[in-house]
Amino acid sequence: MKIKRITICVILLVLIANVLYSASISGTVLFKNYKPAKNVKIICKSPFDTFVTYTDRNGRYTFLLSNNIHAKYELYVSLKNGQMDKFGEQRVR
Repeated sequence: MKIKRITICVILLVLIANVLYSASISGTVLFKNYKPAKNVKIICKSPFDTFVTYTDRNGRYTFLLSNNIHAKYELYVSLKNGQMDKFGEQRVR
């Protein structure tokens, strides 16, 4: 019974630490005419991970990051021809 309690406590501490030491990168993708870019694939790369999301109907996107707090993240948009175009970078601390 004690082992189960200790295991549950350790798992809870790990989950809480992930929440406390997480970060996010968010933004909005607009066309040149300032209309939102809907359902566009956005890629976020760091030396450790690659994250992918899509913009919503308002052109907004959000990446929830954890465990790689001190890293530089590069942001790319996926073009129709399959290539990626870098449009920004963010250092997360």
